Amino acid sequence: MLILELMWLVLLPLTIGWAFLRNRGLSLRSDPMGFLAWAYLGGCLLLAPPLLLWTLLERPGNGLLLGFLVFGIAFYLGFRAQSRVPQLSGSRGASQPARVLAWLGIGLISLLCAEQVMAAALVPVSYGDEANIWAAKAHVLFEPGPAGRAVGLQQYVLHADYPLLNPLVQVWAFAVHGGIDPYLGRVAIQIYVFAMLLALGSAVARHASSWLVAPALLLLFMNENSLQQASWACSDLILATGLLVAVDAWLRWREDGSTAWLSLHTLGICTVLWSKNEGLMLGLIWFGILVGGGSALRSETRRAWLLQLLPCLLVVGVGIGFNLYFGLANDLFNPDIGESGGFWSRLGGNFTERLGPVSTRFAAELCDPEEGRLLIPCFLALCIGMGPALWRSELRELSLLVIAGLAGYVAVFIATNRVLGWHLETAADRVIYHLLPVAALGLAIGIKQLLPPRASALTPTR
Repeated sequence: MLILELMWLVLLPLTIGWAFLRNRGLSLRSDPMGFLAWAYLGGCLLLAPPLLLWTLLERPGNGLLLGFLVFGIAFYLGFRAQSRVPQLSGSRGASQPARVLAWLGIGLISLLCAEQVMAAALVPVSYGDEANIWAAKAHVLFEPGPAGRAVGLQQYVLHADYPLLNPLVQVWAFAVHGGIDPYLGRVAIQIYVFAMLLALGSAVARHASSWLVAPALLLLFMNENSLQQASWACSDLILATGLLVAVDAWLRWREDGSTAWLSLHTLGICTVLWSKNEGLMLGLIWFGILVGGGSALRSETRRAWLLQLLPCLLVVGVGIGFNLYFGLANDLFNPDIGESGGFWSRLGGNFTERLGPVSTRFAAELCDPEEGRLLIPCFLALCIGMGPALWRSELRELSLLVIAGLAGYVAVFIATNRVLGWHLETAADRVIYHLLPVAALGLAIGIKQLLPPRASALTPTR
C-alpha cells in the first residue's frame, strides 16, 4: 500500500507537469535532464490551487480523485498541444563521455540525498520549523478540528501567514494517504531535492559544460547545509529550486528567444513567490534586475513579459486574500506585532547598531568552507576578476541577484523583532542557501567563459 501511495504521490504531479510543459512547447527532447525537475515543480504548483479550494470546501469527495481530475484536464491540454504547439528540441549535444559523467554525478549525489531521505523517514515530523510551521499548517488545512480553521491557524501554527505551496503539497500527500500521516507529508517536500539535482545539472550542462555538472553538484551538495534539505519538510529547498529554474529559463530565453522558456520562467517565479515570504523579496529583486537591464522592456517581447505578471500576481493575491480572510499578519511588517513599530521603522532605528554585527555574521557564514557557502564568494570574486567584460555577460544579472539578495537578507536581520543573536544563529545559513544554486550555476558559467578557446572547444556545451 505504501509503495502505491508513493507512486501516486510523485507520478501524478509529474504527469500534470509534463502535460503543462507539453502545452507550452517543452518536452523530454527539449532537455531530458531538466524536464523531470520542471515537471515536478509544475505539477505541484498546478495541483495546489484546486487542493486549496478542496480543503476550504471541507474536502468534498476524494482528494486522490481530485488529483486525477487535474491530471485529466492537463493531459487533454498537453495532448492537444502536440498538434498545434511546436516542441522545442534540445541544443547541440555534449560528447558521450561528458553526458555519462554528468549522469554519474547526479546518480552519486542522489544516493547521498536518498540516504538522508530514508534516515529522516524513521522519525515522524514532530519538532522544529517543519512541524511548527509547515506541517502544522497542512494539518489545519486538511483537518481543522472542532475549533475551526481560523482558530487553528492563529493558535497552533507558527508564522501562519507564510505562503501556501509547502502545506498544500503536504495536503496532497494526506489526500493520497486518506488522512494525516506524520511521515508522508515530508516525503512530498523531499522530492524537491532530486528536482534541484536535475535542474542544476541541466542548467550547468546547457550554459557551461557537461564536464562541469559533476563538480558543480559536488560543490553544492557535499556540505551539511545542502544535504540537510533532504532531511526535512521546510520550504528553503522549494524556494532555491524555483529561483534556479527561473534563472535558467531566463538564460535559455536570452539565447533563442522562445516564449516556451518564458513559461518556464513564470513557473519558477511562481514557485519562489508561493514558497516563503522571502520569495517575494527575491522575486521583486529579480524582476527589478530584468527591467533595469532591459530584458523585459524590448518591444517585441514586452507583451509576453507582461503576461508573465498575471500568474505571479494571482499567486501573491491568493496568499494575501487567505491571510486577510483568516486574520493572519506578518510579524516582521505589521507594526502592531512586537516592539518599535514595523519593518521600516526598525530598519532605520537599528541600522547603525546592527549593521556591523549582522554583516560580520554573514561574512563568517559565507566564508565557512565546511558548509559549502564558499560558492558565493568564489562566484563574486570571479565576477570582479572579469572586470568590464562582466557587463557584457549574462553573469551581470546573476551577480546582481546574489548581491542584492544578500543585501536584502542583511536588511531583514537588521529589522528583525526577534532576539538578534538567536535569529542569526537559526536562520542566516538557511537564507544564504536560497542563493547557493544560482551561485553554483554562475561559477560554472564563469569558468567556461574564462577557458581559452581551445579548451572551450574540448568542453562542448549542450
